[in-house]
Amino acid sequence: MIPNSVVAIHNSLVKIKFLLTSMAIAVALVSCGGEPEEAIAPPPPPADEDLLVSNYARTLLEIEPQREAVYNIIRQEMDGEAVPVVSCDRPETLKEVPRSQRETVVNYCNAAKAIVERNDLSVEEFNLLTQRLKADSDLRDRVQTELANLQGNAPATNE
Repeated sequence: MIPNSVVAIHNSLVKIKFLLTSMAIAVALVSCGGEPEEAIAPPPPPADEDLLVSNYARTLLEIEPQREAVYNIIRQEMDGEAVPVVSCDRPETLKEVPRSQRETVVNYCNAAKAIVERNDLSVEEFNLLTQRLKADSDLRDRVQTELANLQGNAPATNE
């Protein structure tokens, strides 16, 4: 029989992996404000990247439940059709969302922007980190570790 603590850690790690692998959807609904991705100039490197990673992970944990809720609302309305990819920094993508849910998406985008800023990140920093996660496995590992720490499920170290 597997101890409950191992199951809890496993379940948390599965959730963290889901958070990171569903980043494309999160990016689609979280890219908030500013210019489209390709026009974002990278900000200067942060003085403390550990703090940046921590702020980013806290932001993900706060945004994810809201993103999931909006996604599920839209999915139900789409009645089996693919959920459209919406980017908060590209208002034209809102046209793909059913009219009855556009206000929900706009409210989500505004809330996501406030969450990002409340966690001491700029929208540009958040979007840049999100883009970097796609190509930087070390950064992805650091964010995953921080997510586990914030959820109280830090993996044991071999020291």
